[in-house]
Amino acid sequence: MDLCKFFEEKGFDRKKNLVFDTDGFVHILPLGVVFDAIDEAPAEEQEKIARVLRIMDFHNAPSDAYMEFFTYLAKVVI
Repeated sequence: MDLCKFFEEKGFDRKKNLVFDTDGFVHILPLGVVFDAIDEAPAEEQEKIARVLRIMDFHNAPSDAYMEFFTYLAKVVI
C-alpha cells in the first residue's frame, strides 16, 4: 500500500494540527509530521500501520477515527 497516495486520496490535510496531552503537557503537531514519520519508519512498522489503515478503510471508518489513530501515532513521534 502506497501510504502517501492513500493519504492524498483520503484528502487528509498535512497542515491540520493534532492537539493532544501527554503527562500534563499539551502538544500541537501537524499531521504532515506524522505522515513524514510514517514514511521514514522501518518497512515492518509501515506495513503494520498500512494494515490498520486498510481495515479502517474497508469498514468505511469516519475521519474522526483516522484522526484518533494518527494522534496515537503522533504520541510515538514526540
